Amino acid sequence: MNKNKQILNLISIVIFSAILIVACSKARIEGPIDAGSVEEAGNNGDNKLHFTELNNYFSSKQHIKLETVESLLPSANYHPTSYGLVLLHATTANSNGTPSNYPIYMSVLHLENIKDFILHNKKTTFNNQFLEDYFMFNIKLTNSQNELLHLTQYGQPASNYLIQLKHLNLPPIEYSTYQLNYTNNNWNNTNFNTQVYSSNLVNIYLSDTGWFALFNYAQFNTSEFTNINFISNNADLTNVGIYICYSDINSYTKVENLTSIAIPVGENAKILAIGITKEGQLYYNYKEIIIENNTSDYNIEMHQTTDQILTQILDSL
Repeated sequence: MNKNKQILNLISIVIFSAILIVACSKARIEGPIDAGSVEEAGNNGDNKLHFTELNNYFSSKQHIKLETVESLLPSANYHPTSYGLVLLHATTANSNGTPSNYPIYMSVLHLENIKDFILHNKKTTFNNQFLEDYFMFNIKLTNSQNELLHLTQYGQPASNYLIQLKHLNLPPIEYSTYQLNYTNNNWNNTNFNTQVYSSNLVNIYLSDTGWFALFNYAQFNTSEFTNINFISNNADLTNVGIYICYSDINSYTKVENLTSIAIPVGENAKILAIGITKEGQLYYNYKEIIIENNTSDYNIEMHQTTDQILTQILDSL
């Protein structure tokens, strides 16, 4: 009897040991899973972080004050703002071509740094080349029904109108004027060159209201460029905003389809990745690096963060 009992105990020990070995092996194969990954993996079963679109979060952080000049009258061609004078040499009409009634309301929005450009989704590249940004404006005209108005001359689209600006502290050089194409969110070169004189007075000619900017092609200390592919071991990067920033030229590029445009080798760059979950939890990855010619795959490890920390990083770009 005692012998049978000993045999049963030995069998129990063997079975328990086998279960323990299998469990440990399974843990080694699958690896540790953190609570955040489990929470965000949802039904995908890939144990990766998943994010939603950033549009609402970025919109909530657009705290730039609109400067509004109200009640423009037909006799008032010059409209003063803190940036100078906006001179309109055209009448206005709504999208249907119907002449607008007065009063007309004008608002001016000025973006001046990489943080502003990212939050408003405004590029500082043209034909996949970096542009050195000097300033970016949006001039908007509306009527009392809040309809967006366009400039016209004799019922036809305006050929040009003049914006005269000052107090911008720009270097006294010649710039190229770009206007935003709303269809593809790309900049179009207006072929109007803008000269800044020693008095820091800027005359800009445009064909309509909207977004415009003064750019020059960025100059780098290298003729060698490379592309970077972005990967991640802990996150699905589908809705992650990835930005490569160059503070010296006040310019950046947003990575599309996880592959960058050609970026300069040997230059200091700041790479920022931002993600937000459907519950509103922020994640990020941030690093200042020197781009090397053998940099091909860049791994992004996403970490939890707060709005305060992320705002400090955006301010430093």
